[in-house]
Amino acid sequence: MLGAGAQVYGAYNTRRMAKDQARFAQRQAADRAGAIARKAVAAVRERRRLLARQSGAARAGYGASGVVIDEDSPDLFIAETRTLGAADIANIHRQGQIEASQARDTGRMQAQAYRKQGRNALIGGGLGIGVAKVLGGYAQDKMMQQKYGKRFGRWV
Repeated sequence: MLGAGAQVYGAYNTRRMAKDQARFAQRQAADRAGAIARKAVAAVRERRRLLARQSGAARAGYGASGVVIDEDSPDLFIAETRTLGAADIANIHRQGQIEASQARDTGRMQAQAYRKQGRNALIGGGLGIGVAKVLGGYAQDKMMQQKYGKRFGRWV
């Protein structure tokens, strides 16, 4: 009986540790996703600064050369630079969201695996007790039959 209690206690502890690991995996994934999102926001800011710098430099260069910026090709060049920059910014932002989502999904899957491991340990511990009890009872019955004869344990 002491062995059965130890088996239940071991299974319960394994389940508890698996739950702790699951919580840790989810927390770690959330932290990783947050770091990825912050990195993407910083990259977007940097790209916007670079875009503003490029547009300003182009305007200054055209202005210094005496070209009037209105509806002619210099204005179209600056507008195209802004459009391409906006597309880059959208791509950087989207890529950050995708990577953050993948990090959260990975953490969620790890946590599910840990929880399943804990459930399996608990179920295995319970089944082990049942099997041990049945086999132990069978062994005890055989021992008593050998000691007291074939009629032991049977309704006569």
